[in-house]
Amino acid sequence: MNGDFARVTFDSAARFSRVLLQQGRILLEADFNEQSAIHHHFLRSLIVDLIGPHWRAGDSFTLAADPQGTADFSISGGHFYLDGILCENDNACSYATQPWPYFPDAEHEPPAAGGLAYLECWERHVSALQYPALREVALGGIDTASRAQIVWQVRIASQPWVDAHLALVLDALELRLAIAKPEDRPSIQLVIDHVTAAQNAFANALANFPGAAGDCAAAGDMLDVLDAARPLMRARAVHDATEDDPCSLSPDAAFRSRENQLYRVEVHDSGLADGHATIKWSRENASVVFAIRGAPTLDAESNTISVGLESLGHDHRTGLCEGQWVELTGDAFEFTPVAPPLGQVSKIDRTRQTVVIQLQQKTTVDFAHCTLLKRWDQHDGVNAAGVLQVEEHNNPIWLPLERGVEVQFRVGGYYRTGDYWLVPARVASRDVGWPQAAG
Repeated sequence: MNGDFARVTFDSAARFSRVLLQQGRILLEADFNEQSAIHHHFLRSLIVDLIGPHWRAGDSFTLAADPQGTADFSISGGHFYLDGILCENDNACSYATQPWPYFPDAEHEPPAAGGLAYLECWERHVSALQYPALREVALGGIDTASRAQIVWQVRIASQPWVDAHLALVLDALELRLAIAKPEDRPSIQLVIDHVTAAQNAFANALANFPGAAGDCAAAGDMLDVLDAARPLMRARAVHDATEDDPCSLSPDAAFRSRENQLYRVEVHDSGLADGHATIKWSRENASVVFAIRGAPTLDAESNTISVGLESLGHDHRTGLCEGQWVELTGDAFEFTPVAPPLGQVSKIDRTRQTVVIQLQQKTTVDFAHCTLLKRWDQHDGVNAAGVLQVEEHNNPIWLPLERGVEVQFRVGGYYRTGDYWLVPARVASRDVGWPQAAG
């Protein structure tokens, strides 16, 4: 969720049952959002406990081959519950025409040799920039609350796709094993053995299909082990114990800002920390977004994009400045596992509300369907593409973001585009809200 939030406080491990408001107290948006999260966690857990982690109502989401013999297939309408989350398909559709249609891409086209069709769903943030009806016209365009939306996609996992991803998972786990303490190595080796067994079982099940019934257990196990090398990050800001005035910033205080921030550290390029995985970050949870007016214009000779915007923001916090890194995005990128290329703002015409963006690398991306311009805040240490290389360390080497906030990635992670961490930083404590262990 990349909304303009102060922090995200829900933690299922806390076992809170509800939020209790008290008289004469300040109300924070985080409290209301946590109440909603508590309710959804309870409801979805109840659905899973009563019926199961994945089930459908009647014949909902039934897949059927195309009678014309094409690689496309139909998906019936109805309801499917995945980890207690309701996925709704109002009308029958096909793989190519499902409600969020920017998937499939070339990597996920139905393979001639067969593959696994699986359902993936998630909750995304929707603002008035994407859904203008959220704004109350009587307020004169003032922004209010945003929404969370459940989206789903039927995806295809071919054997080559599975092998490529699990190879990266295994490589990451081998890195963990190599630097692990002797007492930790047996547990890591068990995970490696499990991933290998799941990969082999899925390959056997796919090879025997359709001659034999599909092995749902092998398919589910394979999807589960894709997360076996989830990356771990920690954050810090060293506190200066000699300074206790919240209106004064000590030069020794690690978090040196006069504003509270919610930093978002997000994976841009997928891969391992071997030169492939990269990150970008925002001090405003990537909530500084602008609606694009008309179609962006690409000048191939200068490798620049001219973009008209509905607004340039209200102040320095929500606006644009020359030199900042931005990306043109929209549903075409949100529903595919590929991040849009970043460019640098080179010129701003505040009268016409147009922006010229200098792309640092040639690209074949079609920006015609981009509807949003998103600002990112990384600056020092970026490469030619405007992002930071992921470097993993188990020693006291940290990656500085800004104003004393630093992050560190633990050895042995498989980074995937769109994965992110949220780091709240506060002026009063000169610190970040983060447990001092990788996670």
